[in-house]
Amino acid sequence: MKFDWWLTGICFGRALSQTVPMVYAAALPVLQREWEMSAAKAGAISSGYQIGKPCTPTSCCLLPTSYCLLTAKGAKAWIGERRSL
Repeated sequence: MKFDWWLTGICFGRALSQTVPMVYAAALPVLQREWEMSAAKAGAISSGYQIGKPCTPTSCCLLPTSYCLLTAKGAKAWIGERRSL
């Protein structure tokens, strides 16, 4: 059986990415006291993170495509302007 390092890296990355919500939950009492946060504000931070987490891969997949298209159009326009000089 062949050992795939890239797959191991992805698995470890996914596992380690779950430590952020666990650390936040553990540190919440200290953070609330030090930052004078209400329970609603602390919950909003946690909710924002949980809502944003699934949106990030989607937006990162769409961003390069639209960025490349915009950059290519801009580069073609810039080259066209330079050629007309």
